[in-house]
Amino acid sequence: MRKRIFLCSAILALLAAGCAQASDVKGSENQKGIFEEVNNALKTEGVTKGETPEISEAPEAPKASEGPLWTKGGEDYTMDAPLSQYGSGTTLTISSETTEDGADLSFMTLSKDGKELTANRVIFIVNKDDKFVSVGFDRIDEIGFADCTLDGNDDVIIIGETERGKEVAVCEWEKRYSEEYNDSFYSNDTLSESLEKMLGNDLSLSTVTKALLGDSYTGSFASYKDAYKAAANLAKLKYGEETKFGLVYFNDDDIPDLVVNVPSMVSLYLYENGSVHSPIYEWPYGAGGNAGYDMISKHAAVSNFDQDYAGMIYYETYMIMDDNYEMKTAYYLEGYNFDDLNDNGIPDPEETTDEAIDKAQGKIKYVDCTGANLSEAEVEKKMKELADFGTEWIGGEMSYEELLGKLN
Repeated sequence: MRKRIFLCSAILALLAAGCAQASDVKGSENQKGIFEEVNNALKTEGVTKGETPEISEAPEAPKASEGPLWTKGGEDYTMDAPLSQYGSGTTLTISSETTEDGADLSFMTLSKDGKELTANRVIFIVNKDDKFVSVGFDRIDEIGFADCTLDGNDDVIIIGETERGKEVAVCEWEKRYSEEYNDSFYSNDTLSESLEKMLGNDLSLSTVTKALLGDSYTGSFASYKDAYKAAANLAKLKYGEETKFGLVYFNDDDIPDLVVNVPSMVSLYLYENGSVHSPIYEWPYGAGGNAGYDMISKHAAVSNFDQDYAGMIYYETYMIMDDNYEMKTAYYLEGYNFDDLNDNGIPDPEETTDEAIDKAQGKIKYVDCTGANLSEAEVEKKMKELADFGTEWIGGEMSYEELLGKLN
């Protein structure tokens, strides 16, 4: 639920605030060149496409037989945590936090060069007497790191004892969507429960990693089939039997790409050089007027129609994948089905009466997000060029078993 809320906020904030920063780009007069043009404009610094960041090995955690790493109310535990998204020099600290009601909960902080990167409770939400309460670890025996969600960023695996017995917390990394906040690591209770049901008391970093990513995973995947089997297995553990899958051609290579679809949420995975990338990860739709996402096949482009205020304001957005496998907004339009007489950006009661709507002229504003400083007329032309390629819905209709039949 947290991911859905954050991502909705992020998309709306992006539209409201303008666009992602990008370098200048020269105009193009033909459809074939529009994708190269936008990709050049949306290039970002960092890992070059097709390369994997070089990450130092994390120190091996002491075995449980040597004693716990951390106990509730005891001294803080600190270790190196070279996660791929932060690199070497990152430190993880487990401490105790006393809440206002007197409960002692396990708390995890990651920092680098004296700067706090994340700070979150490591908890499980438990229903006690029809009331949801937080339960933390009493002791922690193992801590490890892996890209458990196949989104290109490392997550934290914590194994230890709570009042309920031996448990595993898979703390998924979430990127901050505002400079006002830190990144986050939240334990996914559904995933934890699925792993505990599958593995019983045989919970260890080794068994959990194999359950999530498969026996053949050694830091990379030998083929797209192995990668997508792992992604599908992960989706089944997280979302259950209602998960649907699809194989599409999102970018311009000859390797199919995997769509994971559950009601109100969709992800898309690409395979390249042994690695999995997810330019679309748990994107929400179906609420607030968001109809879902369409793609321009073979061009790594996405279009989306969304609306607010019961359709009084609507948006059409085009996003294109950059060299770091991230979707970046290229262009969007914002349309008004009423006359915003006071220019406050929302439909007021006097502006939405039947009489006011009948007389309304409405308006459409076109916005360039590539950094090319295009005029509204130029953006309108670019959006028409993109629309002329045609789109198809990003979704899936295959069951887990049907997908495995395609991959075997």
